[in-house]
Amino acid sequence: LAAIGDVDSIFFTLSESYRELQVFIQGSPVNSVNTGILSFYAIKEMTQDDLNGLITFEIVANDSAGNSSGSITQTNDASTVLFDGTIPTLQMVSFYSSNEINEELAIVGDILNLDFISSEYLSSNSILIAGFPADDVSEIENNTYRAWRTLDGSETQGFIPFNIQFSDTVGNAGIEVNST
Repeated sequence: LAAIGDVDSIFFTLSESYRELQVFIQGSPVNSVNTGILSFYAIKEMTQDDLNGLITFEIVANDSAGNSSGSITQTNDASTVLFDGTIPTLQMVSFYSSNEINEELAIVGDILNLDFISSEYLSSNSILIAGFPADDVSEIENNTYRAWRTLDGSETQGFIPFNIQFSDTVGNAGIEVNST
């Protein structure tokens, strides 16, 4: 798997010296680096503009007589790399307390709940409620999460802030959320 910012590499060996060598990754021309006799590699940093799915490549070499290798687009060992360039988003965020009188108010002992729905599965998140790490964060159902914290009196009185930092399974970080 590859994410935005990851570097995709291809290593290859030619059977003879060449006059012209062209390498493309995801349709973009990239420079090849000679690492020894007829051995090369090429790299491309993946961006949000690259297409999701299998990362494509193409290598074309022409020898000194003008003979072409043809278009090489598959590895010898059938290895592939899947690219996920979709940044996860939070589609719904709800912040409320367990206060029996008004869920917009909270006193010591009340539980602050932060529910959110993500556009995709999240492999990591960091949740702060009232400036402290959440007591627990769990997935309620597919891509629906709940973080909570019990008020213990150590919090500053007044408006209670929250902060959600999150990323998907390949490490694409979503945009930090601190309001509903």
